[in-house]
Amino acid sequence: MSSGGGGGGDGFALDTGGGDAAEVDADTAGCVAVCAADATRCDGDGVSTCVVDAATGCLVWGGPVACAGGLSCSNGVCSAVCSDECLPAGTALCEGQAAKRCGQYDSDSCLDWSALEPCRANELCINGACVVQCQDECGPVGVVGCDGDGTRSCGQFDSDSCLDWSVTTACSPGESCSNGSCSAGCDDECLPSGTRLCEAGGVKTCGQYDSDVCLDWSAVVSCGAQSCVNGECVGSTCQDSCPGAGQKRCDAGGRVQTCQLGADSCLAWTAGVACPGANESCVDGVCTQGCPVECGAVGDQVCSGANGYRVCGVDPASGCDTESSFISCQPHNSCSGGDCGGACVVPEILFVVDRSSSMLGSVWDYTRSRLLAAAEAVEGEVKIGARVFPAGGSGCDPGAIVGLALDNASGLEGALLAPSDASSTPLAAALTGLTPSFGDPNQGEHVVLITDGSETCGTTASVLDQVQLLANRGTTVHAIGVGSGFDSELLDDIAAIGGGGSYAASSSTALRDVLKELIADVTSCPSVAYGWGTCGSGGSCQAVGCSSGYHACAQQCRSNTDATACGATCKVCPGATHGAAVCDSGACAIACDVGYVLINGACTACYPATHAGDLVINEFMADPGLVDYNGNGTSEPSADEWIELVNRSGHTVFMQGVRVMTGPPGATAEQHAFGGLCIPAGHAIVLFGDAATTLTGSGVTYLRGDGSLSLNNNGDRIELIGADGTLFDGHTYTTSAAEKSWTRAPDGTGAFVRHDNAPGGSGWDSMGACIGGGAFPGCLAP
Repeated sequence: MSSGGGGGGDGFALDTGGGDAAEVDADTAGCVAVCAADATRCDGDGVSTCVVDAATGCLVWGGPVACAGGLSCSNGVCSAVCSDECLPAGTALCEGQAAKRCGQYDSDSCLDWSALEPCRANELCINGACVVQCQDECGPVGVVGCDGDGTRSCGQFDSDSCLDWSVTTACSPGESCSNGSCSAGCDDECLPSGTRLCEAGGVKTCGQYDSDVCLDWSAVVSCGAQSCVNGECVGSTCQDSCPGAGQKRCDAGGRVQTCQLGADSCLAWTAGVACPGANESCVDGVCTQGCPVECGAVGDQVCSGANGYRVCGVDPASGCDTESSFISCQPHNSCSGGDCGGACVVPEILFVVDRSSSMLGSVWDYTRSRLLAAAEAVEGEVKIGARVFPAGGSGCDPGAIVGLALDNASGLEGALLAPSDASSTPLAAALTGLTPSFGDPNQGEHVVLITDGSETCGTTASVLDQVQLLANRGTTVHAIGVGSGFDSELLDDIAAIGGGGSYAASSSTALRDVLKELIADVTSCPSVAYGWGTCGSGGSCQAVGCSSGYHACAQQCRSNTDATACGATCKVCPGATHGAAVCDSGACAIACDVGYVLINGACTACYPATHAGDLVINEFMADPGLVDYNGNGTSEPSADEWIELVNRSGHTVFMQGVRVMTGPPGATAEQHAFGGLCIPAGHAIVLFGDAATTLTGSGVTYLRGDGSLSLNNNGDRIELIGADGTLFDGHTYTTSAAEKSWTRAPDGTGAFVRHDNAPGGSGWDSMGACIGGGAFPGCLAP
């Protein structure tokens, strides 16, 4: 396949000679003229040009340059219309010492010349075929020689044109062959023994090879592909280093190499020939129009500018590499090794949600509810926007975009309308035109496609092209398949090109988990149990959107009852001996062990009184007059009656089941039964008849009674009886004076006297205190 003077003939005439003589190019003395300068020929679907080999300075065929735009090579030119380069198919011609055949060797319908198939060193190209050339075995014609104990002559004894030895004629018995004749005696044919000579492309050796005693020449041993010099076969035995004559490949430097026969008759790769075009590169042995080099491998990121990076993408239209514009790192992050790192990320997430008719039902219900729950949980921490498709009545209309904002749960809710009547799924259109929503590129841009189907308004390739365009600017694209009809292979491809994740969420729980995992991933924060992990304004991860019964503490959601992270301040509550720290309604507290009660911040042993005198009646007011003793703002005789009890047991007493009895002697009735109250040793209880009280004091507990103590002004009996019936104390009085109490003097052990007559007394009563006004238990005798 040649034109412009690069080969042998016009391709229509058969070669009738036995091989063309090699010509020497006038401009390149010493080189074999493979082709004429600037000549062109077809090589498959590419055009090869005759150029000067930089290594040898000789003219050689350069690497083929592929025809572009659907063109094919015909007669050395890229053309939309072809013409036969040769006729008929199967015709063979010689071009120098190489053969070529007429046939179909490219993508058009016309006949072409094949690539040249060079003949080996021992072959000649004759009538389009490489034929092994014979060599004379002997000479000249008529020469007679010995062969063992017989003679043979040199002549033409087979079908080729070369001289051969005849069949050997044995000598008569008693004779041997010497110098080509049979005789009874002999003469040495050669001297000395071991001498070696070249003959007919081989080696013969002087020695004893027949039955006489004289030296003879051996039969010639061929040197094969080697040459005979001074009786020795010389030259290395080579091996082919490439698979077939005319095949091409690209070397490490991107140059075209061709498989050709060398001087040693073995196949070897030629020196590489550079592609001639500035933007051409070698691909599978063919020079192909390439792309300008803008960046490294697709997906590579390189730090750039003050604090950011650029990403290497690919233009879907041209297939050429393209470098993105500057992508800034977020605050608290810095670019190193092509990545922004150092802190977490406040992401911008644009949800692209399928609302085609197939989404109707439970799939839409859980998709909508989980998206809204996620938006509400991270509101104020993650920028969220949305496009819900298809829009309106047109099944392939992608719909409007709800812009990105930090507080956008309501915007997302307004966009998530009920599914459309249209069954179309315009994925490619829905992914188009999203970049203006993000503004200037930054490291936290993400698009999340959620669908239950596949592209129906365009092609799969168009979907992936849009994903590639987003990836080219540094926007990460994720894909979530909901329901059961989504195209998992397409979603995987979207995630692979977009640099994001591919997820399947066939249930509400699965979608919740996917969204939590995705948000944790895009914020570079760990996933949070019972909540969501996001990036705070200070560049630190935090927990938000905690479930009911939990509250946020740094990067975790903690139980509202967790004593190691109590309340809004996440305080660690202190424990106590015989008790455990608890968190109650956001405040620290202590839960004492069974048998202990919290008193003054300590868990104190508390168990029932068992002996008479463990609890004593210390003071009482039968006639309160007009005094508001319980401090509720109203003076009421029955409500303001009171009895003061003192714990004389020496230990904290559990008051459960202890009863206060009043009434006539022998006929007392229960007026109050104590609940699970613990009274420390030496402390007092003041029990009122009725009405709530807010009174407090040191060493005393003020309690509201069950309605009335029924203390008669004219006398009655008061008794303290344990749950088991033990009478702890009892006292009968006969009279009372208004606003004057009866008290033991001294406190806890003495006889009852009217308070105004008590030694060391001060005033008419000392409710909740010692007679002299001091606090319990300071006035009690051991």
